[in-house]
Amino acid sequence: MDYRIPEDVGIKSVREFYGTLKGLLEGDETVILDFSGLMSVHLSVSVVVMAAHREAKRLGKAIKLKNVSEPVRRQLYLTGFNI
Repeated sequence: MDYRIPEDVGIKSVREFYGTLKGLLEGDETVILDFSGLMSVHLSVSVVVMAAHREAKRLGKAIKLKNVSEPVRRQLYLTGFNI
């Protein structure tokens, strides 16, 4: 399942983003997060992506990332997500 992360995702919408990812993981073996159009992400979003990745591993599933800009890649890396 491909999921394009909304460009306006941030601290105000992180709870909704978390709920969406949790729902996607319940249904699919692999969730592909599309970062198209994002040139940065809030720390809270990075934390949710990392938590979802850990949960996917625990469930024997996978989260993959695509269209990750270099600035977002650096932000994810600094928060511990090695792409």
